Amino acid sequence: MSAYSPTLGRTTEMHGLDRLLVRLGTNLTTLGHRRAAARSAVLASGRERPHASRATRGVWSQHLERERDNSAQHHPLLLR
Repeated sequence: MSAYSPTLGRTTEMHGLDRLLVRLGTNLTTLGHRRAAARSAVLASGRERPHASRATRGVWSQHLERERDNSAQHHPLLLR
């Protein structure tokens, strides 16, 4: 069996749909590697978009506040 396709023998040249699927998977993997490298480069340089990090902090603070409100409804002694 081929490593690429369970329907192909080891010495068979890939044609048609099998070849297309292998090429598509390879391209998607390459794209994912590029995106991950770009993301890590931005994080390493510390040049994040300021509005994005502010928005994230706002969402996070809203989440924490909602969590506190929910816990206060069920466990009022936690508010001390």
